[in-house]
Amino acid sequence: MTEKIAHVKNPLTVIAIFAGIAEVSGTAVLPLLEKDTQQVYVWFIMGFPLLLVVAFFLVLYNKNYVLYAPSDFKDENLFASFKPGSPQLRAEKLNEEAGADRNTEEAAQPSDLISTNGTASEPICDNHDFISRPSYGQIAAQASLAEDLVITRLASERRTQFARNVSPAAMPSIMFDAVAKDGNNQIIVEVKYTRKGLISIGNIERVKSTFTSYYNSLPDVTKRGTLFILAIVCDGDAEANTSRIEVKYSDIIREWNIPAQVRVYRMSELRKSIQ
Repeated sequence: MTEKIAHVKNPLTVIAIFAGIAEVSGTAVLPLLEKDTQQVYVWFIMGFPLLLVVAFFLVLYNKNYVLYAPSDFKDENLFASFKPGSPQLRAEKLNEEAGADRNTEEAAQPSDLISTNGTASEPICDNHDFISRPSYGQIAAQASLAEDLVITRLASERRTQFARNVSPAAMPSIMFDAVAKDGNNQIIVEVKYTRKGLISIGNIERVKSTFTSYYNSLPDVTKRGTLFILAIVCDGDAEANTSRIEVKYSDIIREWNIPAQVRVYRMSELRKSIQ
C-alpha cells in the first residue's frame, strides 16, 4: 500500500496537507475546550481558511512560479529557458539606473547608499562639482552604451553569443541584461553603470532578489552550470577607484550564496575598444 502513496513534490501539496490537517485537528479539539474559549476558537477556525485563501491568491498573483516544482512541467528546463523581455521592463531598468546614478550626487539620505570605502555616508571620490550634472537621458544613454560594450567584451572573451534583454520563461516579470546558454550551462550578466562609484542599496537589493529567485527555481543540474556576473562600469570620477569597487561588491555578492562574480570595467577603456 505504501508504495502507491505519491511523494510530496511541490509547495501546493504541502499547502493542501497543512490546511487539511489544521482544519481537521481544529474541529477535533473544539469540543475539548472550555465554553468560554470555544467562542474565540470558533472565530479562529472560520477566519483561518479565509486568511489562507487570501495569502494563496496574493502569492499566485505576484509570484505564481513559487507554487510549482520544475517537475510539474513537461519540460523541467522551462525554468532555465528565456524569451525576449518586454520593452517596458527595459525602459524601467534604464530609467531606474539613470535616476539612481544622478541622485547619488545629491542624496538626502546617505544611508541609502553603499560606498566602496565601507561607510555609507562618504562618496569614494573627492570631486563635488555638481553644477553641470548630465541629464537622465544622457546617463541612460551612457548606461546603455556601457552595457553594449561589456556584453561585446564578454562575448569575445568567452567565445560565445549572448541573448540580450531576456526574461526567464517562467518569470516574465524580471529581465536580465544578457544570457549565454549551452545546454545546462549558462552565464547571466547584469550591468551597472556608475560615475561616482556608488550604487543604491535598493538597486543592489533588486539585483540580489532577481538573481536568487531565478537561481532557486532551477533544477539542480542547471544550478551547477549557472554563473551570474555583476558587471560594474565606472565612468568619470569612479574610474580611479575600480579596485576598491571590485573588492566592496565582491564581498557583498559573496553573501548571496549563489555562484556569482563581480567584473569591474573602466568606461574609457571600453570606449577605446570601439575606436
